[in-house]
Amino acid sequence: INTTQYGLPCERWDAEWVKNKLMNDQRFNEAYGDEWEKGYTDLGLEEDYCRNPDPEYQERSLCFTKNGNSEYCNVPTCRRATPWCTK
Repeated sequence: INTTQYGLPCERWDAEWVKNKLMNDQRFNEAYGDEWEKGYTDLGLEEDYCRNPDPEYQERSLCFTKNGNSEYCNVPTCRRATPWCTK
């Protein structure tokens, strides 16, 4: 899924401005510090897909949009794990 709950297209996680936004985020920095690239890999922050980079802080997946904000996505949850979905 690569659109927000309101249908806005998601930006790529590797876009320079998105990286800068995350690198300036206190929680992301506390978790990864100078190893922010490892943080990107560990969290699956790739392409323009909705992700939840901080599940301890927020319950839903999100992405960044061209307006510079993060917005929630409607990612369906699974009742049980399958090859296409993990719980």
